[in-house]
Amino acid sequence: MRLSRTQIIAGLTLLLTLAIAFLTGIVNSYIPLPWIQSHIWLVLVLLALFIILELFFTIKGVASNNSISQIKEDQFNDFLKTVSDAESEAQADPDFEHTPFIAGKLLEWQSIDARLISILNIQYNLDEYTVGTWQRRANNEALARLVLRLTHAIMPALTHSSSQESLKELFQLAAPTYVIAAGLGEWTDATRTAYTLALSFYEARESFRAKHWMAQMEKSLRRITSHEISDGLYSRFFDMKGIIARDFDGEKTTARKHLNDALVYAHRAKNPLAIKRITAHLATLEKKERNFAKAIELYKQALAITSPPNDLGATLECYEALGEIALNEENDADSAYNWYLQQLHLAERTIRPPHQVSAHRGLARTLLIKNTPDDIKQAYRHAREALGFEDKESNKNELYIFLVHIADLLLYQH
Repeated sequence: MRLSRTQIIAGLTLLLTLAIAFLTGIVNSYIPLPWIQSHIWLVLVLLALFIILELFFTIKGVASNNSISQIKEDQFNDFLKTVSDAESEAQADPDFEHTPFIAGKLLEWQSIDARLISILNIQYNLDEYTVGTWQRRANNEALARLVLRLTHAIMPALTHSSSQESLKELFQLAAPTYVIAAGLGEWTDATRTAYTLALSFYEARESFRAKHWMAQMEKSLRRITSHEISDGLYSRFFDMKGIIARDFDGEKTTARKHLNDALVYAHRAKNPLAIKRITAHLATLEKKERNFAKAIELYKQALAITSPPNDLGATLECYEALGEIALNEENDADSAYNWYLQQLHLAERTIRPPHQVSAHRGLARTLLIKNTPDDIKQAYRHAREALGFEDKESNKNELYIFLVHIADLLLYQH
């Protein structure tokens, strides 16, 4: 069996330690040096400690290098082909919404990505959402770069759901990828990965962890010197700071400043999708401050911006907010129904369960205001559909109560 460089160095160091110990014994036995004789216990303790440390680092070196050293060229080529296949599919369909048999492929890619991360010996704790460190070496860089490529390809597909299980699946791959990107000095990849984690924790209403990854994003963003790249990333960063200040900290003035800064960077980067998102976030800020006319104007302005079809979050947010304003503030059931219906059709077409829930719930509430027998029956159907898509128990309990209320209305009619 061929020994790795780390094992050879550790073995030679251990032999040297034993030789020193042997020579020290000779000196103590045949050359009467009073100081050595009076402190021999200290010398022996230090030698024993040194030997234990050497054994520890030798074992650690074997554990961390063994898997990498055993990967043969054909196995590495298999990993490379898998990564290339995933990248090819992602280039044609970034969210894998129209890729046949994607569920099985995505599971396979996730499994291989997790295996590569394990070979690189990056430790993480899914329960506490913590991740260890990683150091770049000559024998692990090629595998590390495969992880960057594979995670980048599949990450958009892992962000569709905000459930705890989906969040853990994302963290399991994205957090080690951030550590790898930082270790390789790939600061653009590190920044984008940190942004994805910050946004996912924000959507899951995990304030502390969203802020943590926002801070990691800022650290890596400072290392990027190209304005052509950093302008787009700064628009995401200030957008993230703005919505966190708005929704978690209640600092609306600070949120407005950050969102306006984000909009400046988005225009500088000429990114219509970012402009659309940030405009929608500013509209939500106006809605929270009860400036409904301004909010409606900004939501419609955001909807008018043409953006890539693979990211529809801002569009769905606008439909939902316009339906809510029409229903709760303008008492316009017809307009509210129209906005919620557009939200539902888009959410169904793009498989966005959280937005399907809110659209069904909004439609049910709107139909109850119309209050005809047929409308109440349809309201009951929409409430049941919402219950079928809902993940959170607290929201399910609320929907159960809502269903009972509608059932009482149906019973009263008969």
